[in-house]
Amino acid sequence: MEDKEKNKIGFYGSVILLIILIVVSGYSLLSVYKNSEKMASHYGTGISKNWADAMNWLKNNSPECTVITTYWDPGYWIAALSARKVIYDGGSQGSIRHTPIDELNGLDCVLDRGGYIEEEDGKEYCVTSRMQDMAGVLYTSNETKAAKILETYLGNCSEMYELASNDLIGKSHWWSYFSNWDPEKGKGQAYDYATVRLQDQRKLLLENGTALIYGPFNLKIIFENNTQKIEPLLLQEGKYHKIKHMVITKNNTHMKLNYSDATVPGTLWVDPSMKLVIYMPEQIENSMFTRMFFYDGEGLEYFEPAYINPQVKLFKFNIEKFREDLEAGKI
Repeated sequence: MEDKEKNKIGFYGSVILLIILIVVSGYSLLSVYKNSEKMASHYGTGISKNWADAMNWLKNNSPECTVITTYWDPGYWIAALSARKVIYDGGSQGSIRHTPIDELNGLDCVLDRGGYIEEEDGKEYCVTSRMQDMAGVLYTSNETKAAKILETYLGNCSEMYELASNDLIGKSHWWSYFSNWDPEKGKGQAYDYATVRLQDQRKLLLENGTALIYGPFNLKIIFENNTQKIEPLLLQEGKYHKIKHMVITKNNTHMKLNYSDATVPGTLWVDPSMKLVIYMPEQIENSMFTRMFFYDGEGLEYFEPAYINPQVKLFKFNIEKFREDLEAGKI
């Protein structure tokens, strides 16, 4: 199964409800790139230039027997435009996979893959849902686990790429939900990124500084002794509560600030333009999708940035390094 979620107590459990309400209200990271990338400009296929460019890159820079992995939505586009193999699309949402137990790369069928064991012709197989596998790769914060799952889907092909696209920000409700699906309860737990644009800017009354207001989220910027201090805050029931982590970008470098006295878990990611923030619940703040899309794969060992544009980011699975480390017992 996926990593166990921590139980929430007190009123901060309502943060999740707040996030869902914001997302349902129609905020989307698509708006961040609307003007700069002119996403309204579509091809006859119905996709944007960024998508077309990414698919052309794949077609021209990867072997014919290459596997592309991501959530199901763009599966048909990828297969048609890149002429490469996909393992998950609209026609395979309900499909299951039988993986020999000895080919799970050390993962436990039930605990790690959320599957069950079935015997056929005297051989044991781990039966898993393709949906849960692919959603689980996006959701987990454990890169080694993601690599072990994806390696079982490589087959006879020589290359594999994981694709992270900006539409999956708004779809995190569903890929997180299916990633931790509990067959006994017949449901999973969903987590959403909350995306909010800058709505106002006000001068602080009692301190030398400014407040940038993004709906219920605030950035409090204070100037003291020629230094600048920034605090990420959540306004709830008339009170301000500090958020545990904030990520800002300086000189094209991501800087993660931690606040030990914070009471609200999660991360407030600030767009470099300062015109938008995204609140990430703690369950997905370090997910593989977050690390790939928001941080361009920074710190990953087995997934190398291969092609990146504002909408589509491709990461090549370094299969050779993964297998060497697996054989050496390092993972």
